[in-house]
Amino acid sequence: MSDTLLEKARLEIMQAQTRRFKEFYGEYFNREDSADLVNFFMDKIYNLDSQGDIIQTAINTFGKIKNKLPAEIKQSIQDVIDLNDVTHQMDEGMAAVLVERGWTGDAIETKELTEVYKQYGHRAERIKQLEVMIDTLEFSHQLAHSALGKVMLGPARLAARLFRVMVLFEFLEEGYLATRKVSAEDFNDFLHKVEEKEWEYLYGNLGKV
Repeated sequence: MSDTLLEKARLEIMQAQTRRFKEFYGEYFNREDSADLVNFFMDKIYNLDSQGDIIQTAINTFGKIKNKLPAEIKQSIQDVIDLNDVTHQMDEGMAAVLVERGWTGDAIETKELTEVYKQYGHRAERIKQLEVMIDTLEFSHQLAHSALGKVMLGPARLAARLFRVMVLFEFLEEGYLATRKVSAEDFNDFLHKVEEKEWEYLYGNLGKV
């Protein structure tokens, strides 16, 4: 199994997952007020490592300076990093399964993605991935709709600039701005839909016990 083919398969797994999200949450992608929100959480966070060396440098630096950031900001950035790490591991594992199944390089449909997802398994890691994703969604909502949200972002931006983790902070800020566009009622509706459909997908394919 060549590294080049494996990397192509990993990229296809990522793209297929994004297509699945658009199938499952199409109404939110197509609404003007929620499009930025779902694109941020279903694509940009999921695809964090695509920024390569810049992201990796920021992650390495974050480990050294995280205790200098406000606790809430620190935890949210850590959640984004954790989500990216576990997702990257899952994608690499699924890519290997896809290649072993005789993948020829074509785009795969959600049905085949789900077959690969089931074959790869790793149920405990999937649970962690989903829990962190939901926690990240909830934090962005709390930050965006609290009186302290805007106040906290100023000092955090300065600290992030000083300690060279702006690329991570900008992800957090983008999530904050995207969430601000959505009413609390609509956000909760979206969050409940994600919880319902993603747990259903996980349990339906990997079992509940």
